[in-house]
Amino acid sequence: MVRFGRFERHENGLIAETILLLDLPALMMQAGCWPCGPAMGPTFPAPGPITHDGIVAPDDDGGETSLALVNAMIGGLHEFDGSLKSMGMRAYWTEDFWWYGPAPIGNFRGHADYERGHQLPFLTAFPDRVGGNHRARIGEGAYVASTGWPSITATHAGGGWLGLAPSGRKITMRVMDFWRREGNLLAENWVMIDIPDLLQQMGVDVFERMRVLIQRT
Repeated sequence: MVRFGRFERHENGLIAETILLLDLPALMMQAGCWPCGPAMGPTFPAPGPITHDGIVAPDDDGGETSLALVNAMIGGLHEFDGSLKSMGMRAYWTEDFWWYGPAPIGNFRGHADYERGHQLPFLTAFPDRVGGNHRARIGEGAYVASTGWPSITATHAGGGWLGLAPSGRKITMRVMDFWRREGNLLAENWVMIDIPDLLQQMGVDVFERMRVLIQRT
């Protein structure tokens, strides 16, 4: 099973550009040839929306409300001062929200699980991260989709994320996010990150490591 995220730009009724991210580390894990450390959380296949209503029409009501909520939440992410409380994230998410991340990050439920498994290690590893270069951010009904190429620039300055020591290198991240709003809060978030590309920038070639691993077995 290969999980993917995809955006398309159309011109005159035809596809002019496709942005595609594949969860290749999850595929490698399924094949038993992931050459790095264990996942930080469960890597079960991310399900579709709990509400089973993910296909929406462009003119569905609520898109502006969903987009405003996501933009406010993203604004809070920039307030990180070393304490998770500084960002006020608990004001934007339901208590038992689901965050479906790429392998080897994994999936998390609720604030404590997400903060422990992903948010704090990620923010510690990339403390100077800056968003930008976004290609699209779309709100339709209860859903928002966003992508950039890259979405984030940062320095790998802290340790602990994916079990890796800080490399001190400047990096970029290709990211896709898909959110579902429930009332006035976010309830689900599907996240794609080009992990092999990011690790390559940090000095870790997962494909070369996989080749060596396979040769040894």
